[in-house]
Amino acid sequence: MLFITYIIIINMKKAILRYSVSLLVLFFVTNKNGNAFAQNVKLNSFPAIDLQLPDSSIYQTKEIATGKPVVFLFFHTKCEHCQNEAVDLVKNKEELKKLLLIMISIEDLATIKIFYQKYSLSEIGGLVIGRDYRFGGAKYFMYESFPFCAIYSKRHSFLQSFERNFTTDSIFKVLKSNGAL
Repeated sequence: MLFITYIIIINMKKAILRYSVSLLVLFFVTNKNGNAFAQNVKLNSFPAIDLQLPDSSIYQTKEIATGKPVVFLFFHTKCEHCQNEAVDLVKNKEELKKLLLIMISIEDLATIKIFYQKYSLSEIGGLVIGRDYRFGGAKYFMYESFPFCAIYSKRHSFLQSFERNFTTDSIFKVLKSNGAL
């Protein structure tokens, strides 16, 4: 009986070790940088995100030409911080003409359209808003909460990211301090 108990314990230890190693390998394979989260880490490439726009057409961020700073803003319509950010964006619509603002949600298009209308986001010229139907942005940035903002220069170099509590002024401070405006 003691021998059988010993064999079971050894097999359990081996199984736990195999499971632990598998988890570590999976973590590092799926996370190229070896970082748990991408926030505030200088990313080497411009994100390729496919968005479904309100008219159901597809917009690909990899096709964005250089020349204007690009700000990715991930939001959820039920998020109070996101709602406040939407109000702040509309207040600063004139300043926002200097950059390309891309608002991204994982929610359905009908919900995104209601948010767009409710907060008068049509007043922001050049705004792109859509659904991340392939979850490319979530996989790339690995953000933890909404809103999440990633700021890129005119040449698509990563500058900085913000999560949760930030304002349009915060975005412009980053762009100005990096000579991106």
